[in-house]
Amino acid sequence: KMVYELSLGLNDKYYGIRSLTLDKLKDIPEALANTSVLQTVQRIAMNDEHNRTKARAIAILADTKDAQYKPIFEKAINDSSYTVAGAALQGLGALDSANAYSLAKKYANDAKGNLGDAVNGIIMSQGNENDYDAIIKIYTDMPASQQKLDITGSFCNYLSKLSDEQKIKNGIDKVIAFRNAIPQAYRNFTDPSINAALQTIANTKGADMQAYINNAK
Repeated sequence: KMVYELSLGLNDKYYGIRSLTLDKLKDIPEALANTSVLQTVQRIAMNDEHNRTKARAIAILADTKDAQYKPIFEKAINDSSYTVAGAALQGLGALDSANAYSLAKKYANDAKGNLGDAVNGIIMSQGNENDYDAIIKIYTDMPASQQKLDITGSFCNYLSKLSDEQKIKNGIDKVIAFRNAIPQAYRNFTDPSINAALQTIANTKGADMQAYINNAK
């Protein structure tokens, strides 16, 4: 019965019902084990006329990490919708990180919206020492926001991979500046995750970097 009801929702003529049903699927793993349901999700990911609905379907396929959907992601990356292209790039990143990184670098200067978010996340998580200037700019240019809070962990993980101590410290300063820019009323909620992200650098780089973080204001 549940699969039948989901099937009706996925095939509804109104995109809002299709989108709502896709959102429900994320919480019903057994439904995603149903071949018929997955085939319908695949059809939506390939052909739906509503961009956000299409992107939701792509994200569900991405969560399966099934290589059979790779061609769908590769095609959708070129979609005119940043929402669709962003979901597709994230899906590709789970299957082919090297290709996703190359594409993220390719689109870095022009990507906006969800595609921009996906590009930034991939470059930050997979970047090397040569990407430092681009990554520090991405992080610095972000306004104080939930998005910046979410990406701070990836930024600190990137810093922990660097060998240049001054670059690491400069990055730490950017994180501290962000932490201190958050209104005091919210700091009890935001400080733990930011401090945990900073601690990953100290854990990797040792006592001197721990002291630098501890002494930062």
